[in-house]
Amino acid sequence: MSEDRELSAMGRVLEVMEPLEGEARKRVLVWLTQKLGIELSLPQHDRQPVAVQPQSLSKSFDLSTDTIANILEASSGADLIIAAAAQLHFVQAKQRFTRREITAEMRTAPGHFKEAFLNNLSTYLKSLTKADRLRLVAADTFALSNKERQSLQEKLVNAA
Repeated sequence: MSEDRELSAMGRVLEVMEPLEGEARKRVLVWLTQKLGIELSLPQHDRQPVAVQPQSLSKSFDLSTDTIANILEASSGADLIIAAAAQLHFVQAKQRFTRREITAEMRTAPGHFKEAFLNNLSTYLKSLTKADRLRLVAADTFALSNKERQSLQEKLVNAA
């Protein structure tokens, strides 16, 4: 039960923090730790700079959903959803995206998009969630699963 509350709190914090820029995020986190009386300190031996793997590939290259779909050899509605999710995550640097954002991004891939995909969108999203390629993180809001994100990042980097 407490794990559910903790995950719910994490989801809400992420939802509020995600739209903020880096410096604003830092100010909010500093304020929050002070407000809650949380002391964040690392043990003395761990106080070395840590290299962080960037989540976004947008600084490296800018790929359209259509190009990502080509790289992934997308041939179905589910494949195009993954290509759209990859574009939203890696190029637009969005950790979470709504059904509406996915649909809008799918439409930007004229070489792959078919109107019939929208008729089956719920079925595609459900199967992708069940296969742990997407995670349902809130009502009609999705994120790439860790394994899918890693797989996509490898494919996109290798294609560049």
